[in-house]
Amino acid sequence: LCKLSYSSFGNIEKTLNPLGFTNIEMYETKSDLDCFLAKRGKSIYLFFRGTSEYDDVKTDIKFKKTEFESFKAHKGFVNSYNEIRSTVETYITNNFTTDDALSGGKIYFSGHSLGGALANLAAIGVAKQSLLNPFITLITFGSPRVFGYNWKLQQLYKTFETFRVVNADDIVPKLPPAWSNYCHFGNEIPLSFKDKKNRIKEHSLSLYAES
Repeated sequence: LCKLSYSSFGNIEKTLNPLGFTNIEMYETKSDLDCFLAKRGKSIYLFFRGTSEYDDVKTDIKFKKTEFESFKAHKGFVNSYNEIRSTVETYITNNFTTDDALSGGKIYFSGHSLGGALANLAAIGVAKQSLLNPFITLITFGSPRVFGYNWKLQQLYKTFETFRVVNADDIVPKLPPAWSNYCHFGNEIPLSFKDKKNRIKEHSLSLYAES
């Protein structure tokens, strides 16, 4: 499903409709970071598309921080997410009911690369401002670091499910560097795959999926 975030809205609908997904929506930010949202059964799914060009990933990852829900977070990522935040939270409010929660429904946030960074921000934003933590599942692939270290933030991540899938040879999850006081949170799912002919592919979502 995460790979679909790199597709057109028409292809997303064509793929998801036969699988029982409804309320499918897609939004594009000014910074070229798309998000598609959908519901199936009692659960809702929010997927963020990252920067499609590897060179853009390296360019976009700066070190400046800003406030996000009282925590220090990557300024560029926060600015991008704020373009779509109200849309994401309104979608959740309108599509995830009390009955959905009581019936075992979940709210899935996912993304690859910079999309993984936005998924982190979305999950933390919802967790901090609501009582939906037990229903949140965050799944990222090759996400860069998003937040500066904070003990309270570390505890907040423990209130919902996290799966941070990382290729050991992918450089993007190593950025921004730890010495700049950025760190990862949540449960790491380690992978290891190499492409000596094309190191860029070590960040490829396709190879993440194959592994």
